Amino acid sequence: MREKLGWTRSKLAQEANVLESTVVEIESGNNINIETLSKLATAMGKKVTINIE
Repeated sequence: MREKLGWTRSKLAQEANVLESTVVEIESGNNINIETLSKLATAMGKKVTINIE
């Protein structure tokens, strides 16, 4: 989504109020938690939903 928006990692980090290193870690598949993922999604106008089936 970040790339689709044309945002840099730095821009996303700034908009989500997280460190750029956090964005890098999440994009690498590391350090994922719901709170941070939600911040990033919200910054991009999206929301996180979890389905347990």
